[in-house]
Amino acid sequence: MPGDVLVSMDDLPLSALDTLCLGSTLALSSLFYYLYWRQRAAVRRIQNSEKLQLDGDLRRLLESSGSRELRYVALEGTVGAVSASLRSQNQPHLHVVIQRHVVTEHRLLWNSLTRNWSESERVLHESVNSVPFQLCPLGGAGDPVIVCDPLKASGLALETIHERFYAPSPGFGELLGHYLSGQKPKGLLETEEILPVGATLTGLGQLVLDTQGGAHTAAPTGRV
Repeated sequence: MPGDVLVSMDDLPLSALDTLCLGSTLALSSLFYYLYWRQRAAVRRIQNSEKLQLDGDLRRLLESSGSRELRYVALEGTVGAVSASLRSQNQPHLHVVIQRHVVTEHRLLWNSLTRNWSESERVLHESVNSVPFQLCPLGGAGDPVIVCDPLKASGLALETIHERFYAPSPGFGELLGHYLSGQKPKGLLETEEILPVGATLTGLGQLVLDTQGGAHTAAPTGRV
């Protein structure tokens, strides 16, 4: 009709809120893509990592490399303490190199919106003890490799050897207080996790030959 003005969507100005939302979306998309790319790159490195044996050829291989290091390798061996090992708190006959003791509080919280109780957990105490350890050849012949900073390694699986749940015995007054406060303690869970001497372990990372001729593991340097 005469006098009508047709306006394209491209001609409409973006408000500050639209610009903020658009910028946030682009930033999140970039972040997710970056994390996805790093994860795929890490998986590809693991799949393509060179699998080496803990034998006499390992030191010669390190010495022949110009930098006296191999950037990304896989090593499998049995766990052995470099000097004195630890003993399990709950099973003293077990010798370990890593020991993790955790006390977790379990309780129920009242949700006034959903009108039900939901479980909640809170770590009250956590202690980790460790001693230097090494990967020893599975067959017994060969040089061991020292494991550096094992607590900083990702994917380190510890064995749970102790679990004990301490349930409270509240009286009537305490039960009434729980309902009024919306919090009901269920109890405390005590666990102990260990990495025992003699366990078979596969290490992924950088392998370095030090100035004294000993080999040790390290976190890979550079980009993933």
